[in-house]
Amino acid sequence: MNKTKNNTRELEAVNARLQMAYKIGKIGAWSIKLEETESEELREYFANNLAYNNDEFLEILGLNKTKSGLVSKKDLILLFSERNEECALTKSKFIKALTLIRKGKIKKSQLLMKVFIKSTSSYKYVENKFMVTDYDENGKPIRISGVITDETKEVKYKRMLEEIAYKDSIVGTWNKKKLEDDFKKKKIKAQYVAFVDLDNFKGINDEYGHFFGDKCLFAFTNRIKHIKKTDIFKKMEIYRVYGDEFVICFSVEENEIVTEVLDKFFKKMKKEYIIEGISLVMDFSMGVVNYDRDQFCDLMCMLNKADKAMYKIKGSTTDYKIEE
Repeated sequence: MNKTKNNTRELEAVNARLQMAYKIGKIGAWSIKLEETESEELREYFANNLAYNNDEFLEILGLNKTKSGLVSKKDLILLFSERNEECALTKSKFIKALTLIRKGKIKKSQLLMKVFIKSTSSYKYVENKFMVTDYDENGKPIRISGVITDETKEVKYKRMLEEIAYKDSIVGTWNKKKLEDDFKKKKIKAQYVAFVDLDNFKGINDEYGHFFGDKCLFAFTNRIKHIKKTDIFKKMEIYRVYGDEFVICFSVEENEIVTEVLDKFFKKMKKEYIIEGISLVMDFSMGVVNYDRDQFCDLMCMLNKADKAMYKIKGSTTDYKIEE
């Protein structure tokens, strides 16, 4: 009996120290039981059975206590707001990890998650580490426990540094270094890569000056950014690689023909610009290649192919050339 009491006291002491560490480190704790459902799909079960284990969890996520000790389904829906693509992706990754743990394929996971904080109408980034902490007699996971920390300041600071390192100071697009890193780290998710060169841009600089030329470049890329937000491309990223030369990585919808999409793109891009009261049209040429990461082991090899395709139609009445 005394041994049992001593063990209980030791466990209580360990738990007290753990809670103190959570409080000092501002670490939120949560858990979810798995034994109550046989469903392989955890999405609905997760929404009704996530328990918070300390006040720090509630403080980090801006939630209120509940009588049940469970996070309400309504609050969870708001946290992983479907209106924000990054939040929706966060939820998908979390559910996938929980499912893999339940199936016994992994024992732990770690995710950086973007969540919506209702109390402040803002977004936070939290690091979520979780693992199996209890099994049944058959070795099946029956409880997952995790901890969260607020990493919002760190993420924003890191992204600010990336902006400084990767953004072009004149036009605000990604720069060549960003393109090189994205290619190296296989971050480019596109069907096509296009090399773009403005026609006779030197003439604009010579006639109006380089300051005016910079404004033209800004207006040109700003129009591309606006097109990015429309329904012409499924996905699109733009990089400024040289003075008046750009790389555009883009994808189109499955049922669309790439030539028709590019025709729409050029139609919008060739509309008149008014810069400092001066009316002008900025013509440009484009060489396009299919993006195959396995085929192009070298970035310059890919860009050279797109560049050669562009120069085949440079000076002609054709706007673009797709190199098969």
